[in-house]
Amino acid sequence: MNFLLVIIALMPLFMAHSAFFPYISGKVMLLRFVVAVVSIWFFVSLIRKRSFRDTMSEKFITLCKNPIFFSLSAYFVVFTLTTFFAVNPYWAFWGSIERGEGVVGMLFFFGFFLFTLLLFQKKDWLSFFKLSMITAIILLIDAMGEAFKGEVRPASFTGHPTYLGAYFIFVMFMASILWQNTRRNERVWEIISIVMIPLSFLGIFITKTRGALIGIMAGFFITLVYLTLFGKDVKWKRFHLRHLSIAFLAFLVLFSGIFIATRQHPLWQAIPGLNRLAVISSKDATTQSRLLTYKVALRAVDPKEGNLDKLLVGWGADNFSIAWNTFYDPRIYMYDPTTLDRAHNKVLDTLVMNGILGLITYLAIWFFSFKVVFGREEIEYRPDLIFFGVSYFVQNLFVFDSVVTYIPFFVFLSFLILLQLTKKA
Repeated sequence: MNFLLVIIALMPLFMAHSAFFPYISGKVMLLRFVVAVVSIWFFVSLIRKRSFRDTMSEKFITLCKNPIFFSLSAYFVVFTLTTFFAVNPYWAFWGSIERGEGVVGMLFFFGFFLFTLLLFQKKDWLSFFKLSMITAIILLIDAMGEAFKGEVRPASFTGHPTYLGAYFIFVMFMASILWQNTRRNERVWEIISIVMIPLSFLGIFITKTRGALIGIMAGFFITLVYLTLFGKDVKWKRFHLRHLSIAFLAFLVLFSGIFIATRQHPLWQAIPGLNRLAVISSKDATTQSRLLTYKVALRAVDPKEGNLDKLLVGWGADNFSIAWNTFYDPRIYMYDPTTLDRAHNKVLDTLVMNGILGLITYLAIWFFSFKVVFGREEIEYRPDLIFFGVSYFVQNLFVFDSVVTYIPFFVFLSFLILLQLTKKA
């Protein structure tokens, strides 16, 4: 079963060329096929093997006591219940072919999350990370090829540069963990993991995804602040990181100050990624359209607009476009004529589609995750967990999740819970 779950690491590469949305459909089919096969195999093993049944039962009872697992489970319960109150229950339950989400789609992601929690050990995650690293190398080579051919914002096999940028954040996280776990006879993986950290950073710049760029800057900043304060007690490859963190933090602050003060300079316009950050302002077309969209999202759940029920339980999963069209602000058309089915802000997406109950349970997941990551209890890979957690959460304030980025999210949570339970054991 474990090796099937590891195969999901290849999901970003899968495409269905004959489908309406080839970049989404191929990945969705792989995920659902693997999780379905694992589900059958898992339940047959439960029936046939008493030792397996006892082990899984003990693990599940332990998981139910974990706040992160409980919060995520509560979020899925609320996510499912809001379907009964959705404006379009069909979309809410089955999802759209363009996104592959809905209750059914998210159930498979939850299945992946649950099975990895029950079946994976650290060695399985390292195998998953190694296969993901191969995936990342292919994505990076393909993206660089697209950029060389003149593509302004390459997306490779993911279908959109924002998905690719977010995925490279995950690659940096995995590469660091692999590097810390390479053995003497794994020189190749040590080299690959070391090289992929800066290359993933380069990949984010190539995609010119502002959300991912802001996310990694926030992730680096918070991680460096943490290591500056507590680095003397944090070991990474037998090194104490306080002094190194202070130097990097000073450089980051200095660079950010210079960039903000001189962002109109032609030098920044010539650097991919930074050129898009440099134009962010209240007059920027993308910024204006996003701010107006955020106002539309808030109106959709505003009790003063007669939407008290929508504030509580939302419009339903994959129903954001209905809310957006209902409260559409014509001024948006001046900046962006496209129709939106997401708010480009995960928090607002959750509020509009799943209501305040969904938002509370979603934020609870992050609250308990950060409580572990920033807590006083000893846990492995704390700097890496801080970096990815902060980077992913912040970048999602400017974009939204997709089938490509959901896997890193659930991997992060599952891996974090494993580290937490392993420590306690």
